[in-house]
Amino acid sequence: MTASSPGPVHPAPLAGRRRLLGVVKLGVVVAIIAVVTGTLVGGTTPSRSPVDPSSDRLARLMEVYDCSTTGLDDGVVPGSAVLRSTDGALRMVTFERGWAAYDGSGSGTLVAVCAAPLN
Repeated sequence: MTASSPGPVHPAPLAGRRRLLGVVKLGVVVAIIAVVTGTLVGGTTPSRSPVDPSSDRLARLMEVYDCSTTGLDDGVVPGSAVLRSTDGALRMVTFERGWAAYDGSGSGTLVAVCAAPLN
């Protein structure tokens, strides 16, 4: 009598979905970083950046609203966003408004997504 070998082992469907979700999240993070740095629109980076007076304000907003320029942890639903208006001003907006700027249906540039909602 011969022993039959087990059939091929297939990864669980849930593991495949998690892997796909991770790839999609990575793509979104890379796209956000590219938009923020201007590489998707062919922007050039000056050899020496001028001092940005709004950088202190951005740091405070990022801390108070628990923001990230690289995406939020798994399971965290964004509650707001930091948007740079066409005139360069930083504003806290709803996540929906920030995403509209990111996808081109709204004005401004998405700078960061935040876990905390607007007050």
